[in-house]
Amino acid sequence: MSIILYFMIAILVVYLLFRIFKWILAKRVRIIGVFLLLVCLAAGVTINKLFFVKMEFIQSQVYPDLYLIKNPDKDKYIVRQAIKEFILEQKHSQLVHEIGASKKIQFYEYTTGDWGENGTAYFLEHKERADGMTAELLEYYPDYLRATFSISSYEEGSTSNYGILEYYQNENIVKTDTIINLCKK
Repeated sequence: MSIILYFMIAILVVYLLFRIFKWILAKRVRIIGVFLLLVCLAAGVTINKLFFVKMEFIQSQVYPDLYLIKNPDKDKYIVRQAIKEFILEQKHSQLVHEIGASKKIQFYEYTTGDWGENGTAYFLEHKERADGMTAELLEYYPDYLRATFSISSYEEGSTSNYGILEYYQNENIVKTDTIINLCKK
């Protein structure tokens, strides 16, 4: 019964769209008005994307070594460059003390889930939970891992450190950058 109802609604929507389209085409003024409306809408969306939607890094309140990238650019090179600049802009000595020499900073794409998933945004305020069917673990989102950054000392007790920045795509490392002399005091 519900398939018939959906089919009838679809027919009604198509009929109404046809009538509206026919009404618009009846006069030249309406055609110009709709065209101008569509041009303004396209220009507004483009301006919004270019100037107002910025890529940002959000640190998890629960995991200090987790950053989510909100509104990433479609160009992978731009995202990778932004991650590298973000790391270089941070106070490196602070990074060493916060994450230590053995941990990694992880960069995931910010996502909100649907159909029972919470997405990576869940980990901004919640810890991982592995309780039955409602488990929510960061490892469930390997496709959204964009990079990891780890810091190591040249020698034990040395103030000179280097960092390894690994970029991921489809769960595989696709590029590695080495950043030398992070914290020289």
